[in-house]
Amino acid sequence: MHIAFRVDASSRIGTGHLMRCLALAAQLRSKFSQIHFISLDLPEGLRALIEAQGYLSHALPLGCRDGAWEDDAAGTREILACQPGSIAWLVVDHYRLDARWEKSVSSVVGQLLVIDDLADRPHECDVLLDQNFYHEMDVRYKGLVADSTRLFLGPRYALLRQDFADAGRVDRAARSQEPVQAMQVCFGGADPTRETLKVLEALAPIMDQGEIRIEVVVGAACAHLPEIKAATERHACVDLVVNASDLAERMIKADLAIGAAGSMSWERASVGLPSIAIAIADNQRLLGHHAAQAGLHLFLGNHQEVSVTNIRDAVNVALSNADMRYVFAQRSQSICDGRGAARVARIMSLQPINIRPVTLADARDMYEWRNAAVNRRYSHNDQEISWDTHIGWLERSLRNPDRALLIGQDSQGPVGVLRYDRLNGSWMTSVYLVPQRHGSGLGESLLRDGLAWLKQRDSGVHEVLAEIRPENHASRDVFLRAGYKPAFMTYVAELT
Repeated sequence: MHIAFRVDASSRIGTGHLMRCLALAAQLRSKFSQIHFISLDLPEGLRALIEAQGYLSHALPLGCRDGAWEDDAAGTREILACQPGSIAWLVVDHYRLDARWEKSVSSVVGQLLVIDDLADRPHECDVLLDQNFYHEMDVRYKGLVADSTRLFLGPRYALLRQDFADAGRVDRAARSQEPVQAMQVCFGGADPTRETLKVLEALAPIMDQGEIRIEVVVGAACAHLPEIKAATERHACVDLVVNASDLAERMIKADLAIGAAGSMSWERASVGLPSIAIAIADNQRLLGHHAAQAGLHLFLGNHQEVSVTNIRDAVNVALSNADMRYVFAQRSQSICDGRGAARVARIMSLQPINIRPVTLADARDMYEWRNAAVNRRYSHNDQEISWDTHIGWLERSLRNPDRALLIGQDSQGPVGVLRYDRLNGSWMTSVYLVPQRHGSGLGESLLRDGLAWLKQRDSGVHEVLAEIRPENHASRDVFLRAGYKPAFMTYVAELT
């Protein structure tokens, strides 16, 4: 099976869309036989970058340049239809494409994943990913996607290269109390708004002193690279790095960064690099504000509104406030660990889970699964149960019209057990995985497929509940990703 990406990049729109798609492709490489990139007017250097990693690069016909979505969709369908293998997934990362385009190409692909940051248009897709941080993320796409669309929301799913995940947790506690010794300036590969030159002007007094090492990172395709090179050559304390392949390692070595408030926010966050952010595109403004309100970085606003003096003042504040730098680092790492691409790839490569009713023939397996320590740990009854107790409970359950007892399984065997109990017009959920299947990201899929099974067989019930022990954070997160929403909390007082 194949997977395809529809994504563009240029000096005008930047390279962020392509870079995050490449990060996801790297995680999917071993799971699919071939990976295709479909683009319009892709610069030759970026095309070479795609092909150097072993992927196929396809150029859309020149007739798609006029911006008509119909032509773009037709060109994409033609390219996909010519491939020798089936396209299991099409990943679309493009602000100009919406539900009309997605519906038009869906007939030639298995499933469709849309990457969006704007929430400004409808989508018709199986999965939507928005890796950014916003207040009330859970309602951001309400009315823009179908109820059946799976949503991957927030920096937990940030599509970063593997080296950011490999970097691990950087301890900034001690470093933040020391004077800043190294700074990094990076506004992506293209820097379309020329922010690097503005920042260098703001840092002139610091560069003249020569006490802080300043690293400037840009891409070879940056249109104003000669100007940046000329500005950096005048100071011995400034290093210019073009097309950095080890950005994670360089960020780890820095004590403070100045950069764009887009995808690079999560690269800096994953390694705990305190930062000053500037929005270089309109869609970065809201992200920058909300992330600043959550204590993730110091946000200066949209690039048109940010002056050299603003940047210089912000840098002075950050340099003189060690506690602020520490808070930025701690809060950033708490919401982004750099493993988002691996999470998304794992979910995309999961096999379908088939849901079936339990029978008495499952009794012995269920007995062993239920009594496994990993499943008893967070159970409402964490004690081992006897065989007689188990078989009696199972026989009663199978006769109970208000209980649905189900097993989910894929091609590798059983995945887990679901139980739904009808209570006051609702269903109450209970779930546990087969012990050997823990840690494979199957819980979310099992819960979602269970809800689909229930919906098909009981149209009269519209609410499904779950009770989760407060300390079971992992289970809570799985239920949230499966579509459950917090409704109320239960408090218990013991009379002794």
